[in-house]
Amino acid sequence: MAQTNANREAAASKIQLAVLNACNSARVAEELVKVGVPCAVGTTHDVHDAVAVTFATAFYQASPTARTCSTPWRPASCRWS
Repeated sequence: MAQTNANREAAASKIQLAVLNACNSARVAEELVKVGVPCAVGTTHDVHDAVAVTFATAFYQASPTARTCSTPWRPASCRWS
């Protein structure tokens, strides 16, 4: 059964952060923000598995102390950029 926009928005309102650690996921992240997810992270290119693992590890290690969505992003991106 297809979800209505209202159902999608209601579901999105409960999600605070979506990390799409997958190739070319930025467009999906943008759509999540449009329906009410405050912070969504995606990529604009292909991501090698080792890079994805490194990013996820650093991102989630930084997340418990993060005050904003961009806080964990910076140390995670610095490890593989």
